[in-house]
Amino acid sequence: MRNSNLKISLAIALAAIAGISWSEVDASVSNWNFYETLMEEFDPDINFVRHDFDVVRGKQFVSVNEVDITTSDDVLMLKTIKKTIPTHISDQYLARVVLAETQDGSAYAAPIEGNERKWEIVIDVEAHEGDRKDLKQTAIHEVAHVMTLNQGQVEADYGTCNTLELEEGCLKPDSYLYLFYQKFWKGQFKQDASNSQYEKAPSAFVSDYAATNLAEDFAETFAVFVMNSKSLGTSLADQKVRSLYEYPELVKIRVQYQAG
Repeated sequence: MRNSNLKISLAIALAAIAGISWSEVDASVSNWNFYETLMEEFDPDINFVRHDFDVVRGKQFVSVNEVDITTSDDVLMLKTIKKTIPTHISDQYLARVVLAETQDGSAYAAPIEGNERKWEIVIDVEAHEGDRKDLKQTAIHEVAHVMTLNQGQVEADYGTCNTLELEEGCLKPDSYLYLFYQKFWKGQFKQDASNSQYEKAPSAFVSDYAATNLAEDFAETFAVFVMNSKSLGTSLADQKVRSLYEYPELVKIRVQYQAG
């Protein structure tokens, strides 16, 4: 009896976290299968996983929890990620895509624990629900992190860093971020300086979040580059966006996205 009561309490708590009332749960099932499934889909680091995909070669997204995607927003996120991440980057570095409900409505890209070479993208779709432009920009932003912070761009193990040291490691001399740093950050802006840099120089960044640090600036700039028409402005933010046209592989991504 004690184990059963504990199981019921845990199921009630998980249902509440998932936004499901106990009455809805009790009325919809007559056995423990639902509760066990609910517990499997609860992730303490993410909160609640709506859809979980393994990414295999050729940008194929294979459902892990075998739950059909039913919302257009979920479909849009997957479509945007597939359209913007280069196949060779996906094949080498992207292992998992999670559409989830997080504690703070956040999205992030990060190495998978225990396998620093492989990355996952986690996006709280519900936090951006209804704003399709924001949904697409979020997906492209996270793709940019995978493209610029993977082990092909950053030396995870190093002694003395002769370029720029980030939390992920030492930037390689020919990496996107180091070249971006040399052009637009060196001697002008500081890493992890919160939004105070945006308040001082709003025309230098495409958004206030871009002023947070180098990696976020590139990711925000990349999203603007991919989604928008070519800017003819003279601000530093405009110059950053136009600088990405110097990379044929990035222009190819933009063309693919713009093609619809």
